[in-house]
Amino acid sequence: MKKYDEIIIFGANGWLGKNLLDQFDLKIKKDSNSRLIAVVEEESQQIELKDFKQSINTIINADITNTNELDFLKKNNGDRLVIHCASVIHPKNVKQFYKVNYFGTKNIIDMSKHSSANTTFLYISSNSPFGLNHSNQTCDTFDEQSEYNPYMKYGFTKMLAEKEVKKLATQNFKFCIIRAPWFYGKYQPARQFEFFKMIKDGKVPLIGSGKNKRSMISVQSLAKAVWLSACNEKAENNIFWIADKNPYKMKDIIDTIRQVMDKDFHITTRAGYIKLPNFISEIAFYIDKLLQGLGLYNQKIHVLSEMNKNIHCSVSKAEKLIGFDPEISLRKSLLESIKEAIDKKAI
Repeated sequence: MKKYDEIIIFGANGWLGKNLLDQFDLKIKKDSNSRLIAVVEEESQQIELKDFKQSINTIINADITNTNELDFLKKNNGDRLVIHCASVIHPKNVKQFYKVNYFGTKNIIDMSKHSSANTTFLYISSNSPFGLNHSNQTCDTFDEQSEYNPYMKYGFTKMLAEKEVKKLATQNFKFCIIRAPWFYGKYQPARQFEFFKMIKDGKVPLIGSGKNKRSMISVQSLAKAVWLSACNEKAENNIFWIADKNPYKMKDIIDTIRQVMDKDFHITTRAGYIKLPNFISEIAFYIDKLLQGLGLYNQKIHVLSEMNKNIHCSVSKAEKLIGFDPEISLRKSLLESIKEAIDKKAI
């Protein structure tokens, strides 16, 4: 098992970041004396980490788009692990995709080069650099040999970031890229609660037949996979798709969420969907493309454009090489997710 003198998590207050902190004591701290540094963008965000203070040695405020705030990366602290899971998914405008997802990643890499620390750079990527699958058939599933075909500007900037990370293999750095699809689970953001509420109220759009397949990943399983990759030498200079074992049909995702609400929490839900023909999503796709071409971004249009698309991947490489086992089921993780939404009175 690889051990580190220092572990730095960028985006520690985010959805994945908090799950990484949740599992730090169990997965890492018990077997090492690693010093853990949590990086957040603003000082006001430190309060979001109050429940993890026992695990964290230092909290640093740093805007990754400003190299002056990344000077701490120049220090030499032996064997160092940098986990970069800070990115923007739904920005105010397209410029933010480039500023944060690409240039922010490049800044972290460039500043890390000033240190003589033995650095492993673990980058959290996405399915978006690979776009859409041609169909819901297994033969069209993404794997580590799939070629880039980015979906909109988010996918393009994550692709650019991946390419920067890959260059590290020739510069005495080690890297690992984790490609994760749609998250679900603990510490979810408000947009997930909105999705639950639409299902509860019978107002969720179902475009076409709903048989399009989506790979998803429990964020708890994703966090375990990140630590597994960080500690396994076989992950060095490698890339892995990380997702639940099998993709889900869009209609099944919606129905499972409704069943958990009904049967496990006795929440009254309205049956049905807002059924829309496939061309609605296609119209949204072209509007989204036009807006982003103009430098604009609309979250609802972007999400609608994806609702009838196939986006699925294979995790067989991660299973064989690093022993990844996506043991958490959709239903099991949704129990925790929906309880969280109820506790916050979001549904």
